[in-house]
Amino acid sequence: MNIKIGYYPVLDAALLIRQIFSVERFKPFSPVVEAIDSRLSATEKQAINSIAALTEDWLDVIKSLIDVTMQGVSSPEELFIKIRKTPKCVFGPQGKEEMAKLLSDIWYNHCLIEVSKYSNQIHMKAEELSKLPSAAEVVDYILSLSDRIERVEKDTLKFNIKPDLSVKLNDIEDIIVMPSVFSSRNVTFWYSGRTFLFYIAVDSRVMSLEEPSDMLLLRTLAFNDKTRLKMLKALSMSALSVNDLADKLNVNASTVSRHFKVFKDTGFVDIQSQDGNSVYYSINEREIKKSMQSVYDYIFGGDLK
Repeated sequence: MNIKIGYYPVLDAALLIRQIFSVERFKPFSPVVEAIDSRLSATEKQAINSIAALTEDWLDVIKSLIDVTMQGVSSPEELFIKIRKTPKCVFGPQGKEEMAKLLSDIWYNHCLIEVSKYSNQIHMKAEELSKLPSAAEVVDYILSLSDRIERVEKDTLKFNIKPDLSVKLNDIEDIIVMPSVFSSRNVTFWYSGRTFLFYIAVDSRVMSLEEPSDMLLLRTLAFNDKTRLKMLKALSMSALSVNDLADKLNVNASTVSRHFKVFKDTGFVDIQSQDGNSVYYSINEREIKKSMQSVYDYIFGGDLK
């Protein structure tokens, strides 16, 4: 397993854009993401949404940038020259020059000034990471920061995302570990093939009683919306499809789908059955009870220093 440690600005900018698009899954934003989100124009946000529809909510862009980074292209200038010449290398078969221009504009007009403010923290976090003596120590460090990743066996990591993802450590070829100015969680992650990327927030700290964990924040987020609560109430009565829920709650199916992504991250829903193109979801009462217990345990279950 090879470990690559450094700061890769365009990868960080892509994470920023993904978080702003997938607002339901990443709120509360970190202050720097909140600031940039408030400055983006309606035209920029519309372009972000249009590209998301072609790139699996920007995940394919991050995946492509992982590959480009592993090829040794990392500076913004070098990367944007490459993307402008061949937009498809990052944005896929439907990539166009205006997509590359949007990513470039967001980096230079919004991200660069914020990153410059955090240059010292980036350096310190990179130094902290570089002192870890082995790949095993790097993995242990990542696990100490977030409960969205856990070791389920000595040689297997389980990622708390949907669809389920578990990977044996021996099957991971490369790990990119980078300080992130824009990660709203201690650790955010994605992968391309056998290469895994871990964004480590520059202000991240080892999990403790004082700080709510990434998973706890995600669970409380899942409850913190009127429509999501009504969806859970409806699912407690019967298994329903996205369209069923949209009709029942008088909202758009796309709105229901976006909320379902939060439920999948927390494990609040399971796929019960499929009829043609319709997928029927049922509520996972066990995970909801577990989530409520974790909130209670955080508030009452220990002596805070």
